[in-house]
Amino acid sequence: MTVAHPMQADKEDSTRSFAWYHAGPFGRGCVLCFGEAAERVWLPAPTKEGEARLLQEADEYLAKHRANRREGGFAAKVAKRLERMFTTGEDVSDIPIVPPPGGAFITEVWRQCRRIPCGSVATYMELAAKAGNIKATRAAGNAMQSNPLPLLVPCHRVLSAGQRLGHYGGGSEMKQHLLEREGAAYHK
Repeated sequence: MTVAHPMQADKEDSTRSFAWYHAGPFGRGCVLCFGEAAERVWLPAPTKEGEARLLQEADEYLAKHRANRREGGFAAKVAKRLERMFTTGEDVSDIPIVPPPGGAFITEVWRQCRRIPCGSVATYMELAAKAGNIKATRAAGNAMQSNPLPLLVPCHRVLSAGQRLGHYGGGSEMKQHLLEREGAAYHK
């Protein structure tokens, strides 16, 4: 489910809700929401310095969009769901998102990635094919790398050729952890 992009919404409402989520041994991450939809997710950082960097990135994002941050709100609900995702593998695909800006192919790759069911995986090639261009495997990988909503647009479910883990912004241990919690099959 998606909602109108904040740039198309009422300019009077420039506040975003913000919350931290705990991801066990991976530390804390944060989420930013516009109304009742997630707009940005930052993967967890294992150190206080890393958390400070995440908060700085969130504040820079808000400044760029001329928005203010307030704790709680819808972001607190999303944060609780993300915490359960890390502990139990809970499916979070029903959380509404603000469509990330991007070109037509990138947007379609993100849309197709969001359709990968919890407990399943797809390769970059399969994702590129579902997005309309089987030869654009590298572009599909680049779209996953620039994903502003990791976990909600579940790029951890996308594997390299041969069902191997491949790269992940949170590191291979986090990707492996998430896939195992979801019960997905892959090759180490």
